[in-house]
Amino acid sequence: MTLHHETLVLEREYPHPKARVMEAFSTVEGYTAWSSPAPGAEVTVDPFEFHVGGQAVVRMDAGEEGGVWVNTDRFVDIGPDHIVQACTLEGPPGLECASTVTLEFTETPAGCKLSVTEQGTFFMGDEGAMGHQEGWTAMLASLAEWLDSRA
Repeated sequence: MTLHHETLVLEREYPHPKARVMEAFSTVEGYTAWSSPAPGAEVTVDPFEFHVGGQAVVRMDAGEEGGVWVNTDRFVDIGPDHIVQACTLEGPPGLECASTVTLEFTETPAGCKLSVTEQGTFFMGDEGAMGHQEGWTAMLASLAEWLDSRA
């Protein structure tokens, strides 16, 4: 096992109100719609307890090739413009990552800017961090599609 520590920062601007973007993270419908980085994966979220001290357990079944991955998010702090989570990701090789994820929502003239900061310990070396970067990129694209479908 090779430990690797890294901070990932991603920013996206969505042409939707801040409340709608936050809804994607604060409802089980939203969480289920965008939270898998694997196209075609079957996603279930249970439980979904959106409150400080609650958790969301996201199970992603990517089939025979991708296996089953479980992402557990514990809600540490929730404010009008941020959500802070303590997260773990486990898959076929075992525990892949333990991290703190901070989501910041900022109103802009065009809609909402979402800033994602993941401070992680990756148990599969820097390859794990690169995989998370790719995963977040895919999930934020799925988020855009979900938001657009609700406009």
